[in-house]
Amino acid sequence: EGTVPNINLAREIAEQQKLDYVFAVEWDRRLNADEGGEHGLSILSKYPIGNASLIRHTPCYDHFNEKGHYGGRATLAVDLALGDRRVRVYDAHYATRDVDGTCRAMQGDEVLADAHLAEQPAVQLLGGDFNTFICTPLLALCNDPSYAEPVVRNLQLDGWTDMLPTFTSWTQLGIGLVQQRLDWLFTKGVSPVSFEVRQDILVVDHVPVMADLSLF
Repeated sequence: EGTVPNINLAREIAEQQKLDYVFAVEWDRRLNADEGGEHGLSILSKYPIGNASLIRHTPCYDHFNEKGHYGGRATLAVDLALGDRRVRVYDAHYATRDVDGTCRAMQGDEVLADAHLAEQPAVQLLGGDFNTFICTPLLALCNDPSYAEPVVRNLQLDGWTDMLPTFTSWTQLGIGLVQQRLDWLFTKGVSPVSFEVRQDILVVDHVPVMADLSLF
């Protein structure tokens, strides 16, 4: 899962790996010819995908007035069918330029509102680019609740488990700033088995963040 430039890339990866996929537009950049058109969120899976929805987040600032971008921050949500079990998966992309983290926390709570709906399955996964600004290796340990951003702390208080519990390094190059921990994986209703962060593989300005779960 993650952010991708456009549906063509999502489709190409899915076809190469023989995966099902869902793509949703986060930004429509038609007014900016040098920015590649659409930018969106995608979930790819070897399991059947259903019940896809897009959670449009309350904006923290006016992207259209500043950059000419239609759309806004969003989280893509789907259900995966694993045999007779259903798993809810969220691919999140929260706000930048929110130094104290209050707006990201609000956007995270909008995902939690969906996760708390009575019809949702017990097993849920949430990951993505949280854009956690103050959670950097230079400032604090990212996995300590006393230091973590409100969006991370709210997940922990709600009973979610950090799938990278001992990871305290960077996942993004920090272009213009410093290397930062922006990317997170959380789960509810099941425990993670292992994780891996591949800092030797650069995907745009982020690196792959992976975790293994045992659902059976």
